[in-house]
Amino acid sequence: MEAAEQESITEALKPFHNPKLRDRIIGIHANIEQVIDEVTQDALLHVGYDEVAKDKARTVRADFRKFIEDNQDEIEALQILYSRPYRSRLQYRHVKELAAAIERPPLGIHDPQKRLWQLYEAIEPEKVKGKGGSSLVDLIALVRHAIQPEEDLVPVAETVEQRYTEWIAEQESTGTSFTEDQRRWLDAIRDHIANSLSIDPDDFEYAPFSQLGGLGKAHQLFGEDLQKILDELNERLAA
Repeated sequence: MEAAEQESITEALKPFHNPKLRDRIIGIHANIEQVIDEVTQDALLHVGYDEVAKDKARTVRADFRKFIEDNQDEIEALQILYSRPYRSRLQYRHVKELAAAIERPPLGIHDPQKRLWQLYEAIEPEKVKGKGGSSLVDLIALVRHAIQPEEDLVPVAETVEQRYTEWIAEQESTGTSFTEDQRRWLDAIRDHIANSLSIDPDDFEYAPFSQLGGLGKAHQLFGEDLQKILDELNERLAA
């Protein structure tokens, strides 16, 4: 058995007696060899977009602006955003309709709020304030900036938060204070407007309001002032 084993080994090694084969194997190994440096720390030299990407982004921005101008009388969201003062309140359905139109030709931009936000980060970084594009309603901020490019591009949620803080301060300055439960409800209303642009009592049937007690609890906490508060927050936060 040992003799047979040695004979098999000798036979198997015969191809490697060829020096050309050995050189070829060594050459292949050298080409695919990868050295990993686990000691030296990398240093970031540059962060940004290359000029080719920026040029493409500028072209898309121009197409986006033209689309808005060409469709300002056709798409309801654009009709509202071009009107001064706004002739009606923006609804989430308006944003969905606008997004669907942008996703169709000629623009054909999928996930428009995300891709357009990244576009503006690439070519107008000084105008972009905050990290937006994750929420569909940020499409409204993008359209507003396209209509008035001299204004900063700010995520809708951050705009709503700022206006909400101002509204609370105004209420307190006039002697109106809110209990902890009332503030919990008001904060939830703020968050809902930040994601949906508006709110009405029917929304209290769903989470998180249903978990807070629903419409009945809202009436218990705010009484006859409930509708007035909703109207004020709808007008102030997402206008």
